[in-house]
Amino acid sequence: MTGYNYVLDVVYGSYGKIGELIQEVGTENLAIKYQGDWQKHTKGHGLSPHLSLDGEHSRFAAENFIRNLLPEGNGFSELIDNTGLGKSNTFGLIRAIGAETSGAMSFLGEYHTPTETNFRKVEHSEIEEKLKNRELNQLTVWDGKRRLSVAGVQDKLNLIFRDGKLGLGDGDLCSTHIAKFETDFKNIVVNELFSMKLAERVGLSVAPTEYLRIGEYPTLLVERFDRKLISVDKVGKRHIIDGCQATNLPPSYKYERNLGDNRDVAHIRDGVSFKHLFDIEAKSSDQHKQALCEWIAFNIIIGNYDAHGKNISYYYDKSGITLAPFYDLVCIEAIEAPEGREIESTFAMALGDSFDAEVGAYDIAGFIKNTGQNEGFVSLIFSKIAKKVIEVAETIEGDLISAEYNLSESEKEHITKCVTIAQARAEMLQSSCQVKDLREMAALL
Repeated sequence: MTGYNYVLDVVYGSYGKIGELIQEVGTENLAIKYQGDWQKHTKGHGLSPHLSLDGEHSRFAAENFIRNLLPEGNGFSELIDNTGLGKSNTFGLIRAIGAETSGAMSFLGEYHTPTETNFRKVEHSEIEEKLKNRELNQLTVWDGKRRLSVAGVQDKLNLIFRDGKLGLGDGDLCSTHIAKFETDFKNIVVNELFSMKLAERVGLSVAPTEYLRIGEYPTLLVERFDRKLISVDKVGKRHIIDGCQATNLPPSYKYERNLGDNRDVAHIRDGVSFKHLFDIEAKSSDQHKQALCEWIAFNIIIGNYDAHGKNISYYYDKSGITLAPFYDLVCIEAIEAPEGREIESTFAMALGDSFDAEVGAYDIAGFIKNTGQNEGFVSLIFSKIAKKVIEVAETIEGDLISAEYNLSESEKEHITKCVTIAQARAEMLQSSCQVKDLREMAALL
């Protein structure tokens, strides 16, 4: 505590301290105050477009930014259990995990002591034991120390992948990969593996992925695009922000229908939308719009209904904002819900005014109108992605069911199901995005 404020140092990668996160005692109000040398630095920039270097930001901008750094789902529950803090205690929670958040920023207390650089090898058997006994052995606690669980609801573990070995890092070593484990949703790991490989083959920029089997647990190892192992004992960091941070919205607004799909609130659409994303002032506007259209088309094709505001990220620096590689691409249409649960088949963001799984020319025309795009441009991109998916989906299937991956029969059958869905939905999109039809539908809007 300093004076009448709680303060954390904001530390940017190897540069060092660039400012402070401040909470006024007796309030929940957060603010970012930058240091003068960082404000004058040739590479100086704010934490996001909404937390500018001049320190002039809205009351909620810092709160929104920090809340989006916290884990979700089981990771958030474990954080609450381990710290004893209230769910709304944003400052206290980021203080607890601030040494390693996503991207390049750290949030450190006054008495934080730098830890010695160390690589702690993690055996598959250790991870398997934690996965078998999740109620007793928290996935994020190792050797009595809590490890960050990155934002998201799936069970994940931040790891270093070095010289073919998985491990945990301290000091100048931090995670380079995210291990995502199969939980209640059977075959979700191989589903995401297929979806990511397919996206890469049709031309989307995606995070590299590898398939592992840790004991009986299928595992997807995803390379982090905000980290890079630059030497045996040092990891470089790059600053990123997610779609909620880029649009200055809290994580509870990651779905366009931020209050849910129930009839009494379905008309409320204040969360992240395609319009929000297209309105982001990217460094290269044309590249940004093309990449967004490719991502949207691909999500339509695979039935990735959960493509929300936290499942898209941006690099952000002095030169501006640029889309990062895509991630969390899942053919949700192919996933079977566990007993007693239901999977929504409505999209996180609307095409026009429709969140429905079936997409027609009228919906695409509404999307074009809402986002200010050109019919010919959208038609070209959507048609291109659909055509490529139809051409290469079976090739990806053949690659994945080869002996190299050693998949189970259930996993192989699931990939075939994903292929069937992707091809059928690609044909649906092809027939719905013809320029002539889009212009006819636009006249009705």
